[in-house]
Amino acid sequence: MIKKYLQKLRKNSFVMQVATLMSGTALSQGILFAATPLITRLYTPEEFGIFSLYLAIIGPISMVSSWRYEVAIMLPEDNEDAKALLVLSVLITIFMSILTFLLIIIFEDAILLHLTDSIGLFLWLVPFGVFISGLIQILTAWNTRNEQYGNIAQSKVLRSSVTASIQIGAKTSFPLTGGLIWGSFIGAIVASCLLLYKAIKQHTLRLNELSYDRIKKNAKEHDKFPKYQSFATFVNSMSQSIPIIFLSFFYAPEIAGYYALANRVLLAPVALISGSVRNVYYQKASKKHSLNESIKSLYVKTTLNLLKMSFIPFLIVAIFAEPLFVYLFGDKWVISAIFVQILFIRTIIAFINPAASGTVFILGLQRFALVFSVTSAFLIILALFAGYIFFDNYYMSLAFLAFTASALTLYFMFFLYAQINKNDARIIKDNHALTNNTTNGEK
Repeated sequence: MIKKYLQKLRKNSFVMQVATLMSGTALSQGILFAATPLITRLYTPEEFGIFSLYLAIIGPISMVSSWRYEVAIMLPEDNEDAKALLVLSVLITIFMSILTFLLIIIFEDAILLHLTDSIGLFLWLVPFGVFISGLIQILTAWNTRNEQYGNIAQSKVLRSSVTASIQIGAKTSFPLTGGLIWGSFIGAIVASCLLLYKAIKQHTLRLNELSYDRIKKNAKEHDKFPKYQSFATFVNSMSQSIPIIFLSFFYAPEIAGYYALANRVLLAPVALISGSVRNVYYQKASKKHSLNESIKSLYVKTTLNLLKMSFIPFLIVAIFAEPLFVYLFGDKWVISAIFVQILFIRTIIAFINPAASGTVFILGLQRFALVFSVTSAFLIILALFAGYIFFDNYYMSLAFLAFTASALTLYFMFFLYAQINKNDARIIKDNHALTNNTTNGEK
């Protein structure tokens, strides 16, 4: 019976593709998680805070470094159009990296005035980090389109291995200031090189016959992404960076460090499972939508399966967070355990959200995503300030944040479900009209 079940799973392409991505993500996250108990004993909460602040600066910029054209790589039927979008994405990413470099030159003093001086040593890595992170996003989208999930999995494992090795080595084997930042930066470079090498070697990426006119045509055809989704994604990513920046500025860098470790523990399963599901769901749902088929059952099934998978494990981690953190990471990280208990409901809701976030692009709801992201960022800032102004307490700031983020994500998911129902009604109407036209033609 078990053998038949396994054979059935192997025949299910969706399950196997998710499994391929998950295996790579699981191993990469496992490497980082296994290294974390040592890293937390080598580095102070303040060093973690500076590292998380560096990532908080890079994250929002790199997420929109290609103006979100990399998301559109999945959509064209013609592979040459997809290649045009890939080249366009890379060119825009180069431009954004140069622009970031110029902005740092102009505003370096103002940035350091409002943030900790310790980040100043690594500000000049930001433009290069933006380019490398953007390139990884583009090449991941390309490999996803071509169903080369093994390449993505391998790049994640290599990235984690290099990152952890340098972060540990910087404290134990060779003197290197900012080992957490350098490890992350070099790990990303190695991962991007592997993805590019694999794409060229497997002949999925040949640009010989690509023309400027084709690039221009695709840029115009998919201009909803830069017009609406870029700013929405930037604001959404800023919403994730805001807590780090806020905690660093209004409390202390070490408080941001405690938050960073709590997030690393909570978001590990999100990266492991939810991220892999998001990529495969988007590919499958895009194909269904292009064939004028309903994506409702896929949306509901994906979301409910993630909920069943996540609730009990997250609850157990929250209940036993304090003894677990003291045992795994050391006594100095007990505040991170309390943060986990505050944030775990928010994390569950974020974990079950990948189908909704993917559906935005499929149904062309970029305008809604823009308004929602701006509203969410504003409300999250208000939530953090509420804890600071009324209580002057970082626990209360995070409690208000968790409640606000959870409510917003639930609204987002139910709104997308309603839009899928509207799209299904359109499909039924179109099919009915087509049937009537065919019948009348036969008469």
